[in-house]
Amino acid sequence: MDLQENISRIKTIMEIEEDTNRVSNILHSVFDEKLKSVTATDEEGYVFFYINDEVVFDKNYWGMLWIRDCDIFSNLLSYSRLLSIPEEETKNQLIDYLNKKYSDVVGERPIRKINDEYCDEW
Repeated sequence: MDLQENISRIKTIMEIEEDTNRVSNILHSVFDEKLKSVTATDEEGYVFFYINDEVVFDKNYWGMLWIRDCDIFSNLLSYSRLLSIPEEETKNQLIDYLNKKYSDVVGERPIRKINDEYCDEW
């Protein structure tokens, strides 16, 4: 492999990382807007995320985030279609966002997975 091929591969990798960062920044700004009124409380290892005293998500001790408000969740997922990114990536970005924004409440037991099985019934 010659130098030009190596340079080309490095540029490709850098572009992929830049695209990932762009998607992350866009989704995080959407989450900021849509989830701006969320408050979170830790109750003996379980974290509850509220909007106007209604639980929208809760996280158990093992890191499973349970979706309680399917309307809010489906609204967040709709941006994956708008941005033409996989829904799984949007979920991963939501996990990252919540773990960072609410790190003081989530603590050493971060969100690891989203369970939205109740939303399938809708």
